Amino acid sequence: MNIDAQRAYIKAVKEHYTQSSIKDKSLILNELCIIRYSRKHAIKLLSENHSNANVLELKRRPGAPIISGDFGRNDNIS
Repeated sequence: MNIDAQRAYIKAVKEHYTQSSIKDKSLILNELCIIRYSRKHAIKLLSENHSNANVLELKRRPGAPIISGDFGRNDNIS
């Protein structure tokens, strides 16, 4: 399943999920967990306040920025 198909599937399931009862939401989450996602990730994807634009995009992990450069090497060694 490519990214566009995954986005379309999540969008369709999200519409059904937001209107469902708690029991139905549990069943929907179980289905998504069997197919591909962990339970917490599925809840995050289907929550109402989560934007559709970032549904399947990877985010850069926090940390020190990557610095490229010479790092003190001396290329003029004779």
